[in-house]
Amino acid sequence: MITKLDLIALIVLLIFLYLLVLSVLRLRLYKSRLKNKIYSNCCPICSCPLDRLRSNKSDNLLNSLTLNIFGFKRFYCKSCKWIGLLAKYTKKVK
Repeated sequence: MITKLDLIALIVLLIFLYLLVLSVLRLRLYKSRLKNKIYSNCCPICSCPLDRLRSNKSDNLLNSLTLNIFGFKRFYCKSCKWIGLLAKYTKKVK
């Protein structure tokens, strides 16, 4: 039988695990923007420059669910037609 105290402890544990997973993903630069020698924000598929798209409700919901740790923004590539979300931080392409 689960008591109220056990339920509260379980909820706190799940919240802690969720925050831990978000922190690990952030430290591993999950969905980061790519920066090469030519462009400061390039496509993950073809390395061409990206253009910004307007965020929609699902993007705002995702940012809320991830506590805006990543700061996702929607981009598209004119050359390969890639559309997707990238985080606000960047990493360099080798």
